[in-house]
Amino acid sequence: MAITPGMTIPGPLHGLIVAITGVPTGANFFSFDGDLSYRNLGQVTFQDDNGQLEQATSLGFTSALYCPHAMTVAASARLRTSAAVTGTVTPWLAA
Repeated sequence: MAITPGMTIPGPLHGLIVAITGVPTGANFFSFDGDLSYRNLGQVTFQDDNGQLEQATSLGFTSALYCPHAMTVAASARLRTSAAVTGTVTPWLAA
């Protein structure tokens, strides 16, 4: 599904695969041996089945996997991004 500035991804899910294809002009980044990690693009948080959210994790790499830290299976995930960020989010649930 396409990234939007504020979105909820329904679960259950073990994590998200995020592919960022566009960033704001002049976005700051770090290079990890050629792989770019951008700053201040947005964050992802995972929610449990009681509605509690865990601490948000910053989005950065153009191709990345994000998993909940405080639970095995999340009921949903919430993504917050700049309006200029484009790309896709793919939820995954291991068998």
